[in-house]
Amino acid sequence: MVRKTKDKKCSLDKARQLKPGFRFDEKSQARCKKLYEGLFQNDFQYKIEQKYKEFEMLICNLISSETPVIWNRNSNYYTNNPDFSYNGINTFIKCLKRFGYVGITGFYHNVKDPSKGLITRAWSLSKLKNYFKNPSILSGIDLPLVELRDKNGQSIKYKANGTATKFKRHLRTINRVNNKAYVLFNKHRLNTKVRAIFTENFSYHGRLYTNGKNRFQRFSAKERELITIDEDPVVELDYSGLHPRILYTKEKIQFNEDPYSIIHPHRDARPFLKTMLLTMINCENFNKAQKTCNQWLNQEVVENKSGMSPIKKYQKGLMTEIGNKSFLETLEKTTKVKQLGIEKARPLMEKFLNIHKPIAKYLCCQNKTGMRLMNRDAKIALDVCSYFAKQGKAVLPIHDSFIVKKEYREELLETMQRIYKKHNNGFSCPIK
Repeated sequence: MVRKTKDKKCSLDKARQLKPGFRFDEKSQARCKKLYEGLFQNDFQYKIEQKYKEFEMLICNLISSETPVIWNRNSNYYTNNPDFSYNGINTFIKCLKRFGYVGITGFYHNVKDPSKGLITRAWSLSKLKNYFKNPSILSGIDLPLVELRDKNGQSIKYKANGTATKFKRHLRTINRVNNKAYVLFNKHRLNTKVRAIFTENFSYHGRLYTNGKNRFQRFSAKERELITIDEDPVVELDYSGLHPRILYTKEKIQFNEDPYSIIHPHRDARPFLKTMLLTMINCENFNKAQKTCNQWLNQEVVENKSGMSPIKKYQKGLMTEIGNKSFLETLEKTTKVKQLGIEKARPLMEKFLNIHKPIAKYLCCQNKTGMRLMNRDAKIALDVCSYFAKQGKAVLPIHDSFIVKKEYREELLETMQRIYKKHNNGFSCPIK
């Protein structure tokens, strides 16, 4: 069972494993080395460079993660994790805790595997974050270009196949071209490496992701407008209503209306309608989708079995700066939706099922529709990025939208239209 703790920030299901492949840029790395030498100058007598590298990856994990990281207290765990050592992680975290850089709390995680024993959650405190002052974190250096995960998000081995080979080949070219470009945001250079993550098999998921604190995929639309590529301004175009439209193409129907606003024309209702329809696509049954939508609509719900509500976390100061920002943006949207008289999800969900009768069989079903659709849009994204990479032009994918230099706007528009038709039997999709 899980040992109870007063610190809800460290819920068992929200913490994540330490990830290798994180590095600082040169400026932040100098700060990191200074901290390391001040704390551990005489602690290690061998493999000094390896220990520093391990420390740097730990610090990057701590300050780049929106959730606590897992500090495994079982020495056997590190046998299959060569990037981190039992002695190193224990020494680092205990010392960082003693000097007020991190907070920790422990759990017994023996529900599925009793051998794991005591696992501790660790998270960065303001003292550590303030020490680095907006660091640039380069990530994904050692992470695989193509990763296959199980349904719990754990990486699993796979045999090479055509899909994995194709993705790797194209991603190498895309990353090589993007790395040559000077991509900046607020004077910080962004790590533009992308990789594909599939779930369970190569027919599910497969979207392209970046990693690290300054990953452009986590920026808001307004923030992405401030990105520059080789000091030139950028433009972003995205497929409108991509997943519902792909479902219509499976039924050989060209759907031209907005799939979300079709049941309620007010623009303030659209964020909720979009969340609702996509939830119905991804959830396995109606009740689960309804619960998820109502939780989005009611951010102030009381604490329940699934954990603390967002507003409670916000009030208790348990969210990160990015988490606070995201919560406040969502709260503003839900307030506007309620001002329209929308209080519950069910009536609108039933309208969606009626309006979208041709694709209703794909909604709230158990055939992993959402995962299949993400697999389709991943292949579209790969082709769009590959087209520009082959010409030596940088392109930044955000799943169903793409950022390029503003001078390439029309070329991006034509390419997105052409590739969508290629993957969807000649049907078209509006692009904004």
